[in-house]
Amino acid sequence: MLARPLPRGIIDDMTEVEPVERMDDDDDDEGLGAGFYFRIAGLCLVCGIAAVILLRIFWRAIYAWGFFGGFIAIGILLFLFGWIYDRRDRRGRGPLPEE
Repeated sequence: MLARPLPRGIIDDMTEVEPVERMDDDDDDEGLGAGFYFRIAGLCLVCGIAAVILLRIFWRAIYAWGFFGGFIAIGILLFLFGWIYDRRDRRGRGPLPEE
């Protein structure tokens, strides 16, 4: 199957040369700098170490208590974290209602 030839108007538009402006030599854009990349690398390292620690705890819980027991243990830990965080973060919501 042969391709149809393109109409002449499309090819003419594609071959036009546009002038390019020269960049000034006094452009002082230094980029993000090395400190930014060091912070990103440190953040990745900390996140990786935290992930390894959490996964080791999770796998130990699964090994000790079985699949559902491990998920229940992790769920309890996450529930406790959320409850403590909610009790300490009272900004914008006012005091909690009394029981």
